[in-house]
Amino acid sequence: MEEKSMRGPRIELVGNRSVIIDGCDGIIDYDENKVAVRLGRITANITGHSMRLRVLTENTAIIDGYIHAVEYT
Repeated sequence: MEEKSMRGPRIELVGNRSVIIDGCDGIIDYDENKVAVRLGRITANITGHSMRLRVLTENTAIIDGYIHAVEYT
């Protein structure tokens, strides 16, 4: 079985309406047009409109809305 640190985070897009993130270390920024999520040493910026943070647990985030882009920094 692989260690979590060896696999890294997992991001799953469900069409352009939902993003499921496993390996989330926290939310950096959040509004109806952008959600920035910390993923270890990188950040994922999810942009769109009508964005809503539906689920946030210790290591998972589910974001609903109209997704336009997912970028890594």
